[in-house]
Amino acid sequence: MARQSTNFRDRNPVVIGAVSLSVIAVLVFMAFNAQSLPLIGGGTVYKAQFSEAAGLQADDPVRVAGVKVGKVQSLALEDGAVTVEFRVKDAFVGNRSEAAIKIETVLGAKYVALVPRGAEPLDPDDRIPLERTASPYDVVEAFADLSSTVQEIDTAQLASSFEVLAETFSETPDEVRTSLQGLARLSDTIASRDEQLRQLLSATRQVTQVLADRNGEFTQLILDSNTLLTEVQERRELIDSIL
Repeated sequence: MARQSTNFRDRNPVVIGAVSLSVIAVLVFMAFNAQSLPLIGGGTVYKAQFSEAAGLQADDPVRVAGVKVGKVQSLALEDGAVTVEFRVKDAFVGNRSEAAIKIETVLGAKYVALVPRGAEPLDPDDRIPLERTASPYDVVEAFADLSSTVQEIDTAQLASSFEVLAETFSETPDEVRTSLQGLARLSDTIASRDEQLRQLLSATRQVTQVLADRNGEFTQLILDSNTLLTEVQERRELIDSIL
């Protein structure tokens, strides 16, 4: 005897709801872990220790000889150093490999430059040690350090020291005496403009910090400009005919 099919509306809504929620949960899980799936993401996760993060963030690229081979997964502070986990796909990573955090754009975006070395593959449980990693000197930090150094200089004492030096060598040949007098005048100028110099360095530091904070916006602006130029180039003949 033929079995009659059950109408969809006559089926148990609880079962339908449970199945639907299960399917949705699986899809959400796959969406958040797509990079870990063999057919979509894949690759091997490695670790490297750095003395500082230097502005590196998760999802920043990992490159070998300028070619992107993966991305940063996470950063964590361990044993006084920064441990960076990164995923690499389709690239050999040897047991003597080196890594460096480098500046990708003038606005401060970073990436991990990986230099594969060694005859044996690197064990994912091992780390690239501090001895084989390097971090960049950040531009914002450089201006901050310069500003702090200038603020610690006693410009009045510096000017006085140059004046004493010029008087001490007053009986020396004209060339030496002229040079020392020039240094004394330079130190007097620096001392008289001390506050303006401090303000200039402080403003420079603020500008570089703003540029670093707006890195993503500037990057998107450049990408949009490239897209516009590409479109204009493709429509060049049409534009020429209109003009």
